[in-house]
Amino acid sequence: MVGRNFFKKFLVVGEKQLLSELEPLLTLGLNADSEIKKMLASGGGDMDGTYERVKNMEKQADEISNNLHMEITHGAISSTLMGTLSDLVEKCDTIIDSDYFVVREIRRFLHAGNNTDEATVREIDGAYRIFSQMIDYHVEALEILQKMAIAGNINSMRDERRSIEDKEESVDNLKDDLIDRLYRNSRKLPYLTFLHLMEMVHKLDDLLDLCEDISDLILNIANTISV
Repeated sequence: MVGRNFFKKFLVVGEKQLLSELEPLLTLGLNADSEIKKMLASGGGDMDGTYERVKNMEKQADEISNNLHMEITHGAISSTLMGTLSDLVEKCDTIIDSDYFVVREIRRFLHAGNNTDEATVREIDGAYRIFSQMIDYHVEALEILQKMAIAGNINSMRDERRSIEDKEESVDNLKDDLIDRLYRNSRKLPYLTFLHLMEMVHKLDDLLDLCEDISDLILNIANTISV
């Protein structure tokens, strides 16, 4: 007679397999971050090429996400975890959506091309350097999530989750400092520039919030299937 432990092990294998299959989504996030970093460093650079590459990544992420949702609803997944796993996949997909938003925002702003005075250019360059730092923290958080998705040790996963929380707090500080500066200088900045930089800083901060949410979901799933 097949015991209950056999069925539990069968279900756990399905959930662990799905966690490991998040890796392509997280890798797409890393690749998109790399494109954004180059775009920020060059003041646009090959922005049309970057736009097309990240747009293609966003399409790939949607396809992977759809396939994972199919696995969740039709595979060997515990019904109690279906909602959590679906949220997890959705948030991973949202990372690439957010990266795509950032690329489109930079491209639209630079195509507008109405920021020619020296003070405005300095403000944009300074903000873009901070955005690049925020992306660096996001890259580190995504790399930690990749480890969490395949880790077997709950304690190490908790440590990694705390590391992501620290990075999210660091990005919060960068965001708050930049927003304070933008408001101080708001009378001197063209409205379009002020709006663009505010949109960007909030969206990049959202990326770290997503990573923190994802780490919580992975840890919750790991705790559930290890019981």
